[in-house]
Formats: sequence, C-alpha cells, structure tokens
Amino acid sequence: MPGIARVALAVAAGLAATWLMLGADADTASSRISSIVRDISVASPGLIAAAAVLYALSLLVRAWRFRALAFRSSASIGTILPVIVVHAGLGHVLPVRLSDVALVGLMRTSAGIPAGHGTAAVIMAKLLDLCSMGLLVFAAVAGGLGGAPIAVSLALLALGAAGLALLPAVLGVLEKPIERLTGGRSGIAGFLAGLKDASGLWRHSRNRFFGAALLSMTAWSLKLAMFALLARAVGLADVPVWQAFVAGALTDLVMAVPVHGIFSLGTAEAGWAAGFALAGVTGEKVIIAGFGVHLLWMAMAVLLMLVCLPFAGRRAGRSGAE
Repeated sequence: MPGIARVALAVAAGLAATWLMLGADADTASSRISSIVRDISVASPGLIAAAAVLYALSLLVRAWRFRALAFRSSASIGTILPVIVVHAGLGHVLPVRLSDVALVGLMRTSAGIPAGHGTAAVIMAKLLDLCSMGLLVFAAVAGGLGGAPIAVSLALLALGAAGLALLPAVLGVLEKPIERLTGGRSGIAGFLAGLKDASGLWRHSRNRFFGAALLSMTAWSLKLAMFALLARAVGLADVPVWQAFVAGALTDLVMAVPVHGIFSLGTAEAGWAAGFALAGVTGEKVIIAGFGVHLLWMAMAVLLMLVCLPFAGRRAGRSGAE
C-alpha cells in the first residue's frame, strides 16, 4: 500500500505541477496550450531529425557504458541496447522511476545479469551521470560567462564523485544490519554480495571504470546538444547554447528523482524553467518552450522504445526458456 500511495501522490503532484506551469487558470492554460501546439507544428523538421539522431546515439553510448559497468557479464551490446532503449522510454512513461526497477529486471532476464550486479550498474551510472553533467555544465557555463550555475555544476560533480568513492564502503557498513533485519535469507545475501562486488569496479579494473566515465561524458555531450537543438526547434533560436545546456541538465536531473508522475509532465517543465531561471532567463516563452521540448523528446523516446520492445522481449523469452 505505501508503494501505491507514493505512486498516486506522484501522479497527483505531476498533474498539479502541469496545471501550475500552464498558468493555473483556464484562459492562461488554453492560451499556452495553443502556443505549445503551434510551436511544435512549425518546428524545424531538420532540427528535430538532428536531435533525434543525437538522442539515438546517446542511447547507444549508454548501452556500451552499461556493458562496461556490468563487468561480470558477457552479454553482447546487441542484447543490452534494446533494454536500454526500453528503459529510456519507460522513464518518460512510468512514475517515480519505476523504470529503474524494470531495467534491473529486464537485464536479469534478457542479459543474464544478476539483480545485485544490475542494481550496482544502475547506481554507478547515475553517479557518473552527476559527474558528467557537472563537468559539462561547468564547461558550458564558464564558456558563456554565466556565473550563477557554476556552484550547482560543481556541487553535482562533487556529489557524483563522492558517491562513487564511498559506495563500496557504505554498502559494506549496511551489509550486516540488512542481513540481520532480513534473517540472513540467501536471496538477500546474494543480492547484497553482488551489489557490493559490482560497485567496486574501480578496484577490479580502473581501465574499464575510466572507459565508463568517458562514455558517460560522451552520452551527456550528445544529450545536452539534443536539448539545445530542440530548444531552437520550438522557438528559442536566440538562446545561447550554455543556457540550453543548464536547462537541459536540470530537466533531466528532475526526471531522475523519484517524484514525478506519469509522462513526467509538470516536473520536467519545472526543471526546464528552473534551469533557465538559474541562467538568468525567465518568462512565458521559456515555459512554453519547455513543454515543446519535453513532448518532442518524449515522442522520440517512446517511438524508439516501441521499435526495440519486441527485440528485448524476444531475448527475454529465449533467456527464460534456457
């Protein structure tokens, strides 16, 4: 029941945030919805196509990164890629990051990656995301002479680096108490052992760890460039790239926190507006563009998910039969 209540609360909060972002009264909401539809309908097909290519490439790079992080697995990139694409699509559709739970399950059934190792790979990927996001936003902001977001970018970098450094130690401290609370059940013990083992990638292979970090930087470079193209496509042609980077990073960061509702509506747009506000830009045009960027991004993610879902499902079924 607590899980159901949490999902219901997130959905309600997402609906409330959407209504507030649209203007909180019927006339303003109607006007903004019309503007959103108009901006999407006249958006440059070339910019949208280029953004879609960057997004698809970022998913391919993320699949290679997951393969590097799940270093105990011999699963091929052809097995991992469809699952990563499905996970990305579900991240837009499902509330409160249920897509991360689905990712661990899909990797276990389709790629044979144990739940503990898969969970560790997901956690490390998120921590590497924070580091990459912090570094790239810092570089973009410094290049654009935008001082306000620098502290945020450095905080993200520090948080991600600290998490990666401390994760094995934290798991080591928690291992015994969790085993006592669960009565030492073999399934829990095996999960914790796998989680602790996989989280120590730095100790097992520094080359693989640095490779995963480089892949994270590449994936985020592609994704932030996608946000910049989508911003231009929906009418923010005069926005500097560094401001679009800050807005895109905060949008994705908000979506990574398990508080959003279905389709991430409202919360994603709030992250977009907050990112531009941090960069010193506010106004209705930014809010309307946020909805346009989110809807186009979600359309790309869901379309690719639908294309890859049969492949992930077929591999999952074959793995389960074996």
